[in-house]
Amino acid sequence: SNYNNGLVAEYVMLSTRVMYENMKPGLQDLKITYDTMILNFKNLLGLESLVDISLEGSIEPWPITLSREQAIRLIDGKSELRLQKKVVDILKNAKKLSQSALYPAFTVSFTLDPSFQGDPFADPWFDNIEEDWSQYSGSLAFVVTIPVDGLFPGSRSRVDIAKSDDAIKQAELTVMQIKQSAEVEIESIFMNLQKSQKALDALTLNVELAERAYALAKEAYEAGSKELLEVRNSELELRNAKLEILKEKINYIMSLLDLEYSLNISLMEDDK
Repeated sequence: SNYNNGLVAEYVMLSTRVMYENMKPGLQDLKITYDTMILNFKNLLGLESLVDISLEGSIEPWPITLSREQAIRLIDGKSELRLQKKVVDILKNAKKLSQSALYPAFTVSFTLDPSFQGDPFADPWFDNIEEDWSQYSGSLAFVVTIPVDGLFPGSRSRVDIAKSDDAIKQAELTVMQIKQSAEVEIESIFMNLQKSQKALDALTLNVELAERAYALAKEAYEAGSKELLEVRNSELELRNAKLEILKEKINYIMSLLDLEYSLNISLMEDDK
């Protein structure tokens, strides 16, 4: 319009057209990316690709009251750590079993072999014990077993116990490493949460400033002191500011989900 009215040169008009055409491939790529993500989302939900879906709601992170110190105390709930602790318990029980082979065993046994001479279904059992029962034989035994295998330093039992000690130490070391790694992970997540929170505060202020600039640009355009292009640029800056705050909200939510996964808890239920 400005070119037709003689307000701008042909070069400016052509440059603007080139810029416009250059935006089309990027826009097409965004549309393809969006359609692909929608297809993946349908696949995740078990829906057919031809089913139409519409997304509703907003991207709003939920606040948490869980502190860094409380999160570190909840590390024991981490599934990987609990599994490794079970491995330590199993190895300790195996060691106790190996050690039991070194201890003396005391056994008491008792046997009795009476026989009923009458009909067990028709005759009474205890009316005449002396005549109806025979073979009052029996035995009582006290047996003490003292293993000698453990008396030798290089015996199989001693070697098994030594192997159990090494396995227990290695498993306990793994538990400590998992715990330390989890602490580092939680520290990193909380730093990301703090960074996102500070960024959200700054981006919220940017949105407010962009909204004010857009409102002033519209007023100036209506008063005839600004061109429509300047108004569109202000609107674009406002949209970009809102987009940046949405991106940071997503980063905040992703950090919250990482924290939930790391601690094996639900922060939303915790807050409630």
